[in-house]
Amino acid sequence: MRCVSWNVNGLRAVLKKDFLNIFAGLDADIFAIQETKLKEGQVELALADDYQQVWSFAERPGYSGTAVFYRPTVVGEPLQVVHSLEISEEDIASARAFDAEHFEGRNFAAYEAGEHYTDKSAAGLASEADDLRQSDLEGRLCALEFADFWFVTCYTPNSKDGLARIAARLVWGAAFRRLLTGLADGSAPATQVRGAKPVIACGDLNVAHEEIDLKNDKTNHGNAGFSDEERADFGCLLEAGFTDSFRFLYPDKVAYSWWSYRNNARKNDAGWRIDYFLTSNDLRPRIREAEILGDVYGSDHCPIMLELD
Repeated sequence: MRCVSWNVNGLRAVLKKDFLNIFAGLDADIFAIQETKLKEGQVELALADDYQQVWSFAERPGYSGTAVFYRPTVVGEPLQVVHSLEISEEDIASARAFDAEHFEGRNFAAYEAGEHYTDKSAAGLASEADDLRQSDLEGRLCALEFADFWFVTCYTPNSKDGLARIAARLVWGAAFRRLLTGLADGSAPATQVRGAKPVIACGDLNVAHEEIDLKNDKTNHGNAGFSDEERADFGCLLEAGFTDSFRFLYPDKVAYSWWSYRNNARKNDAGWRIDYFLTSNDLRPRIREAEILGDVYGSDHCPIMLELD
């Protein structure tokens, strides 16, 4: 089975850059995209007849968004689809506990003191909890349960310059970890639990895990995407029973999946690896290949691919 993931940074834009031919050439059984930047009904995507489409849209028009295109002849029809993490008070408490354990609680202390940017006043939100849940309204998740596995694509929120949204980012991380572990052990989603299944999770996770995963690690240390907080959060996800498929096969290989549009970054290959295919550990023996398709253009990200036996 071949799976592809690509942050297209605006589907309408990439459609003008040969997306349909790229899509056909990659010949994926499941193809996930992030950052569609669409509202419902804005695009009718003319894929081959053997694909079905599932979309998650943001409440804010033209913002964020994810989608999954799949071949029913290969993977079957989904038994259910989940469009939201359903961030809970428990997730917020978990993020606070993570911050307290690893960072002396400094991130939530700064958030509560107003040192970190908050959307509360601008959005007229009723509570701090509503503010921390805002990312859950942005179409950032699309999870499909198939007969033998879960497939999840995710567009993780950026923590912003100066880590202005790091508290909300840690809440997202706690909720995402809770969902993936729940899907794997059969305890989630609470609405229709069908038992434990392997999980394939992919997308723009907006973090470079180790120094090897970005060109300029020293100058970017502490910045959004390479903060100690985000790296530790990603490490906790791996420790919870998930495998970074690319690094599993290629522990020492340098390859990037995102490049800034500034300073000829892509031409100079001054990039970051922030797009991932993760699998639950029980799928490790089935990982045949994991590739970063850096020769495919159209976005500031390139596609990534996973092949499973």
